[in-house]
Parts: sequence; C-alpha cells; structure tokens
Amino acid sequence: NKSVTADFAEKLRNDDFADAIVINDILLIDKQTNEGATKEDGEPNHGLDPGGKSVWWRWTPQKSGLATITTAGSKFDTVLAVYTGNEVSSLTLIAFNDDLDSDGNQASRVQFQVIAGTEYRIAVDGRTGFKGDVAFGEIKLKIEFAEPPVMRTQQLSQTVPQGSLVSLIVNASGDGLLSY
Repeated sequence: NKSVTADFAEKLRNDDFADAIVINDILLIDKQTNEGATKEDGEPNHGLDPGGKSVWWRWTPQKSGLATITTAGSKFDTVLAVYTGNEVSSLTLIAFNDDLDSDGNQASRVQFQVIAGTEYRIAVDGRTGFKGDVAFGEIKLKIEFAEPPVMRTQQLSQTVPQGSLVSLIVNASGDGLLSY
C-alpha cells in the first residue's frame, strides 16, 4: 500500500544523525516514532544503554537559560541524551537520563544550562530489554525553556544609622516566581 509506505517513511525522517529534525521553537511538543529506526556506525550508547532504535533532533536556542527536555507521555521505555558536536562519532555528552525516577516511570528527563547560539543534538532511543530487544513506539518529546532572572534596576547605595529602617527597591524580570 503506497500510503502506508509513505507514512512509515515520514515517521523515520530523523533516524540518522545527519537527518535530525530542526527545532525552531523554545517550547516544543513533538510526536515521532522510533519504530524501524536504526543505530548508526560510530553512534554512542545513549545513557550507557546499547539501544539501537535512535532518532535525532537539533536545537539551537537563541537565548541562554535553563532547558528541560522530557519524553513524558511516550509509549515505551525511553533513553534520552543531549550532545554537542557535528559528527555522530565524535559527540560531547551534555546530559542523559534513562528513567525519570525510581518509581518505574519509564520516561526520561534532562535539565541543563544552554548557551545561546550553541547547537544541541538530542537523541531518543529505546531501552534494551533483558533478551536484547530494544523498546520502540511513539515518542513525545517536550522542550521547556526558562530564562534566568535579570536585574532591571538595582538598589542605590544607602547609609543609615544603626537600628534604623531602610527601604530596598529592586526591579527584576525572568521566568517563574522571583524573590530575593
């Protein structure tokens, strides 16, 4: 069936490192599959697991900050790894995770500081089972980004007598609840 073949080919468009899907958004939820995916010559074991059904994404954030990448909602036991580098055989590992927690949650999550303009390579693979089989299925990849707080105005220097009250006024912006 021609449409089934075309659909299957679409799902595997990011099987090879060189064909990684480019991520342009800061907040992303992407659904893919690793069914039928392969492991390339020279490809590292993601998260120390041999895997064998990896798919790839590329992301170059425009701002520096804290990135959280997760596979929560995926339909199988995932292994998640983030790298820098331009060749599959010479990557630098930035972060990896096999299982989100020790409660049997098979999703993976990494959190790391990103540098604006740096290209990050994200790999999701299936966990290798006891019989050597590699998990596969639907992947739900989510990227969240938080900018670090920035001081917009700082308090001016003040001198007050000991025991006196002082007022401090600061203006800051950033993601989440800010306090000082």
